[in-house]
Amino acid sequence: VRMSADSKLPVAERRGYTNVVDCIVRIAKEEGFAKLWRGATPTVARATLLSACQLGVTSEVKGKLARSGWFGEGGQLYGGIPMLFVATLCSSFCANVVANPFDVVKSRMQNMPIRADGTAMYSSMADCFVKSVK
Repeated sequence: VRMSADSKLPVAERRGYTNVVDCIVRIAKEEGFAKLWRGATPTVARATLLSACQLGVTSEVKGKLARSGWFGEGGQLYGGIPMLFVATLCSSFCANVVANPFDVVKSRMQNMPIRADGTAMYSSMADCFVKSVK
């Protein structure tokens, strides 16, 4: 994320990373080892919510569709592929609606500029969320 964001900065502010290893080494050396994990908490929260929502909704929708009879007896029309497609489509939509706010927070925290005095724009996920909503 950092390397991608670097190319969008004004030329004077770019860090000019040459490769992934250079990026990792320079972040650790210039900003401290802990900064390699900036944005990890919202990334984990987003992935957890996305997976939980997708798995739960897929399972629930498959059960309801199988009982509906729309996809043959027990949902086995064409080997169950159409039913699985519809269930996955529904769950993907729901999962992305749930995960999108966390994706925004994750991206903002990973790309936040550090002020001249060394402080960050956001102090936490909640702070980032509140400032983003305002």
